[in-house]
Amino acid sequence: MHMQKQRSILYFIAGIVFSISCISVSGQLNSSSPLNTSGEHVEIFTDRSIYGVGEKIHFSTVCSKPEGIPAEWSKIMYAELIRWNGAKIASVKVPLVHGSGKGSLDVPASLETGVYYLRAYTKWMRNFSPYDYSYLTLRVVNPISSRTERGPAEQGELRHFDSLEIQSPKGIVEFRNIKELYGTREPVEMLMQAHDDYLPGTCNLSVVRTGSFDIQAASYRPGLVSSAQEEFKLEYYPEIRGLSLSGKLVNKETKEPVRQSRVDLSSVSDAFYFASAKTGDDGSFLFTFPQTSGTHEFHLTNEGETNVSFLIDADFCKRPVSLPYIPFQMSEDERELIADIVTNSQIEKNFMAAETNVYPEDSARLAFYGTPTRIIYEKDFIELVDLQEFLFELVYEVTVRERDGEKKIFFNGQSTLSSYPPLILLDNIPVRNIDELLKVGCRRIDRIELLNAGYVMGYFLHSGIISIYSEGKDMAGMKQGENSNFFSLDLFEYPEQGFPEYKGEHKLSRVPDLRSTLCWEPSLEIKKGESKSIHFYTGDAKGEYTVYLSGIDSAGNRVVTKGPVFRVQ
Repeated sequence: MHMQKQRSILYFIAGIVFSISCISVSGQLNSSSPLNTSGEHVEIFTDRSIYGVGEKIHFSTVCSKPEGIPAEWSKIMYAELIRWNGAKIASVKVPLVHGSGKGSLDVPASLETGVYYLRAYTKWMRNFSPYDYSYLTLRVVNPISSRTERGPAEQGELRHFDSLEIQSPKGIVEFRNIKELYGTREPVEMLMQAHDDYLPGTCNLSVVRTGSFDIQAASYRPGLVSSAQEEFKLEYYPEIRGLSLSGKLVNKETKEPVRQSRVDLSSVSDAFYFASAKTGDDGSFLFTFPQTSGTHEFHLTNEGETNVSFLIDADFCKRPVSLPYIPFQMSEDERELIADIVTNSQIEKNFMAAETNVYPEDSARLAFYGTPTRIIYEKDFIELVDLQEFLFELVYEVTVRERDGEKKIFFNGQSTLSSYPPLILLDNIPVRNIDELLKVGCRRIDRIELLNAGYVMGYFLHSGIISIYSEGKDMAGMKQGENSNFFSLDLFEYPEQGFPEYKGEHKLSRVPDLRSTLCWEPSLEIKKGESKSIHFYTGDAKGEYTVYLSGIDSAGNRVVTKGPVFRVQ
């Protein structure tokens, strides 16, 4: 009881510290504690167990929060395809909704034939042993290369691993309305009904080529080496508000932390994001992002301090692990199946149409400050010399004044925050050298957006926002300060396009559909006595297919149950 109470108190404190740190990061929490596990339990499921290079691995995750925590804990899951030695092959971040998440990973075309690990964890779990993550083995086949994944030169002593026992009960869900034979591109309407509450949470439905789903695929939960004698150090906050970026600001020469310094993070690809934080006593800072997909370019800078360095935490775990090396093997019965999978994958890839970009254009998305009070386009007026003349002649809301030998821009009028300076941005990057900004030629300016109202950003207050956009999205040629840092960051994966539906003229498409997975429905909720309809289409790959249902039972065990079998010809 004492240990459980201590855990709950630590989790609670971490959550409180995280909440406060969204405004201003206080120092990293250090406390002596025997705590050596995260309290979170993660399970990961996939649509099947065998893949060809170039295919997608569809997966879902379930994450239970630590005991004693009343609210949701982690809201972001990190998934990686790795080698036995922990080397990363592919990775993705997915949001968790009520503890469940779903996503997909592309198997690189250059990957060698072998057995690999798919693992999942949260940022909070990175404070503890990486052997506490969830691991699932998958087999990958590359028909182009004769090389196979190599194991260690010398097989040293490995940490003890226990493969979780997979339960495979029958009759927990009844499947109806399934025929024995379907044609290609034919609709399938399947009904599912649960007879009890054996699967109390979410479950996953997979319809795949028979033999490509290994019910006993190794799911590992390694035993931990106790760290009870080690000092517990909280390096990563739980992501209770969404995807986050953390790091430290230090002096370049002394490596000492820079305390109580303003740090600004902004998106450069468009103006959807801007936030400010104040570093803690150890120089730490933390930002959280809205739920946005894709890879974005960001700009990170600080105010006032010079000769500093930003130490940004890696977004994925880089701690070394040593997992069991499993040589690739296949039975005689699997040879024909694997040949079909890899052949169909290569044909489909060669014929596949280019994916459409679902990332919204700059003009289709509001800036972080919402709808501006006024927008002034440079092209709507006669040509003026520079930005200072443009502001004087056309932007009546602001005034340029000189104070202490430097020019400043102020909003006119009175408001509750009129005594504070405005936030001035050029291509969504904060500008502090106003003298140089006012010299920018008008021809290089596209528009100016004004938010003529007080704006609160954590501890930082502004009388309004003046957001200037250059014509060439090049900062209008202004030089960046020495503390400017540009970097790319992957947020969430692009929304999944789903599986094909052959209605009307789409049924006549000449693009081959040779998928080995006909249906993948993650995070299904099936309650006792409830009927659920599942709709999907067959593809062009002929052969036998099997329905599988996977999830966590009421006792916390992994469950995979085999459903009906049908043929496509």
